[in-house]
Amino acid sequence: MISTEVVSSKSGMGIKMSKKRNESKRDRGISLLVSIVLVFLILGVIVFSVSHRIMTEMAASATQNLNESLDLIKCTIEAILNKEAEYQRLMAQGIADMERPEEYVLNFKKSETMVKLGWIRSGETVGVCSTGETFTEEEMDFSAGGMIDGLPVSQSYLNYMGTWAYCIKCPVIRDEQEIATLYVEYIYDTFDKSLPEGFYNQQAMLYIMDAETERFVLKPKGMGERSAGHLNLTDFYRANDIQEEGLREEVEDCLKHNKNIMFYHDIRNKDALNYMWSVNGGTIYLIGYVPIEAIQQEGRTVNQNIFIVVFVMLTAFILCCTLYYLNQRQKSKLRKEREEERARWCWASGAGSRRMNTGRPGGIC
Repeated sequence: MISTEVVSSKSGMGIKMSKKRNESKRDRGISLLVSIVLVFLILGVIVFSVSHRIMTEMAASATQNLNESLDLIKCTIEAILNKEAEYQRLMAQGIADMERPEEYVLNFKKSETMVKLGWIRSGETVGVCSTGETFTEEEMDFSAGGMIDGLPVSQSYLNYMGTWAYCIKCPVIRDEQEIATLYVEYIYDTFDKSLPEGFYNQQAMLYIMDAETERFVLKPKGMGERSAGHLNLTDFYRANDIQEEGLREEVEDCLKHNKNIMFYHDIRNKDALNYMWSVNGGTIYLIGYVPIEAIQQEGRTVNQNIFIVVFVMLTAFILCCTLYYLNQRQKSKLRKEREEERARWCWASGAGSRRMNTGRPGGIC
């Protein structure tokens, strides 16, 4: 009887110890799983924070690159305008020394840059023109007060050739007295040869706009395809669905005070950075837009690399969890089999002891 009790006691203690070991292993497994999840969460937070910081820096860099590109175009146009004004001063000095300046004007042959000359003597309102017609200043509008290197420049207008042009007037001085005014007409088309061939791989749109009339006077080649209806700023608003009154007022304020402006707005269902860039003190403006994807091509590549890293991390995480689950399942199965085998052994040992003590077969019975 004592032997039976000892075996039963040992069997119970074995079962209790087995349960404690199982619970201890289960706790260690849960701790390991939690550690794996925490490691991957920390890595994920680090990756996304780095990604956000990189994208923010690249967005600022892309905007700065657009600023520099527009400044380059601005400086190119201003250099052309200043050279024209400088050459016109030299021409006026040369004409001042001529005995018959009207003949020079009448015999002038237009060039790619200067398409027409006008001459009006001081105190008169009508003069001569290189086209052979009479010339008056009433044909141009200098009321806006625009200047190029100190010389008055007119508002933009369509000339006799049907292209957009502007006129610069320069006083003709002889013996420290103003004897006449020389007018020279220039066309915007000459800017094309000096501007870049492409702008963001021809994905960007750029127009040159006369600030006073708000008319688009030139769409340089390689600066995107000209959209139908883009004749002036109002048409540009309508074609690109820029209807916000606050934004329009901000644009008008920039035009009034000769300031630059950039703003984000969807163009043809694409995120785009719109700009208006003052040139020559605000007499003309660069206006257009650049798709965000065009100025953030490097950012898109970085995003793809980050997504690949995140995908690999998630794959590794899922693989680790799967392997951990399969491993724990296998261990649990083996433990269960061992416990069943131990229970059978204990039962068999207990039954044998009872038979020996009673002297009868039958074990439990």
